[in-house]
Amino acid sequence: MEAIVADAMVQATGLPFFPAVGNHAYGNAMIADVWSERTGRDFYTFRTGDALYITINMEHTPDELPEAFMKVVKTVTEQIKQGSG
Repeated sequence: MEAIVADAMVQATGLPFFPAVGNHAYGNAMIADVWSERTGRDFYTFRTGDALYITINMEHTPDELPEAFMKVVKTVTEQIKQGSG
């Protein structure tokens, strides 16, 4: 029930909302399943203007993340190192 109320409050703001897994949001397999059902994914990237946002659930090891996602992370990391990010 709390999740339904929270979702309604977020929607009422009319602002974009990007959920990210917190340190207490992913404690066991059942909660992981609920998170997945409610949000669809626990890692993603998106751009707003010149900013790239990366959300990563650190409960996963890098080998569990899709290769396409890891490619974005690696590319952006290299661009930042080179001063072009």
